[in-house]
Amino acid sequence: MRERYGKADLVASILGMLAAIGTLVFLGALFAAGTATIELQTNLLNQDGTLDGVETLGVVAAMVVLFVSFLVGGIAAGRVSRYDGGINGMGTALWFLLLVGKVDAALVDEARR
Repeated sequence: MRERYGKADLVASILGMLAAIGTLVFLGALFAAGTATIELQTNLLNQDGTLDGVETLGVVAAMVVLFVSFLVGGIAAGRVSRYDGGINGMGTALWFLLLVGKVDAALVDEARR
């Protein structure tokens, strides 16, 4: 059974990537709404319009959101593929990074025009 259904599965890794993107968008929106509310209520803005010390917390929170997104995408890919979930989870991360690189390259080309 493992010989037939094992190894890397393209469909499972792409579905995992889509689950990771959905999780990233959802958690990113929740985080952005929460931090905007906190900044507004605690007046963390300086007179220049910059933030004090919040950047470090934002980077840590963004890394946590990205980690949870990859985790959810890897779990989804592993469940869809039935066997060799680790390989398909890594495929999810690879597809995600390729998509981000392609979108970033397109945005840079557009900005140069």
